[in-house]
Amino acid sequence: MKRIERGHRDQRRGARRTSASERRSESDDEVRSNLAPELAALFEKVKRGIKGSARESRTEAFLRYAEEHPDEVLAAIDDKTEQVIRDLERQEREAARQFRQRKYTPAELAAVPF
Repeated sequence: MKRIERGHRDQRRGARRTSASERRSESDDEVRSNLAPELAALFEKVKRGIKGSARESRTEAFLRYAEEHPDEVLAAIDDKTEQVIRDLERQEREAARQFRQRKYTPAELAAVPF
C-alpha cells in the first residue's frame, strides 16, 4: 500500500503545473477567436506587443490598444477593403472579356424574342 501511495505522490510531483500567470495569459488563437474579424489584421501586426496582466487579459489589452489607436484600425480595415475591391474589379474584367469573346450562332440570335 505504501509503495502505491509513494508512486501516486511521485507522479503528482512530476506533473508540471501551470502558474497563475500562464493561466491568465491567452494564446494568439484565443485572442483571435474573441475579436471581430475586421480587427484580426491589426492584431497580427501588433500581437507581439500586446501583453496581459494580472488585471487584464490579452484580449482586453488589445481592445484598449485599438480604442487608443483608431487610425491604425481604419488603416487595417482599408487594406482589407482595397483587396476586396481589386478582386471584384479583376472578376468584372474577366467576365467582360469572356462576354466579348463569345460568338453567337445565327440560330441563337434568331431565338432572341425582341
